[in-house]
Amino acid sequence: MTSLILIGGCQSSTVLRSTDPQAEVFLSETDRETRELYYKDRKLFYEETEVQVRKSGCVTKYYKISKSDEFAPEGLFLGLVTYGVGLLWITKYHPFYELNFKCEFEAKAK
Repeated sequence: MTSLILIGGCQSSTVLRSTDPQAEVFLSETDRETRELYYKDRKLFYEETEVQVRKSGCVTKYYKISKSDEFAPEGLFLGLVTYGVGLLWITKYHPFYELNFKCEFEAKAK
């Protein structure tokens, strides 16, 4: 029972969106690209996820999101019922990230 609570409770999700409507959000670990991306994982509170925003003709921008952005009360509960193990998931992602992307044009090769 504790394992089931731990597995379900350690999930955190967020929505990633570029401020440029023609740019695409890209997660290298999932190989998915889209204007708005729903992302969910079971990473620990100190781990980061690299996000890229791409647009044709523009320099790719890199961002990092971290599960340490927001307190997760369910992690505190998990910590109590799992003798501290659940505290590894005491934080979560913000529900929404707006990735501020302004195109910097790529230099043309001569």
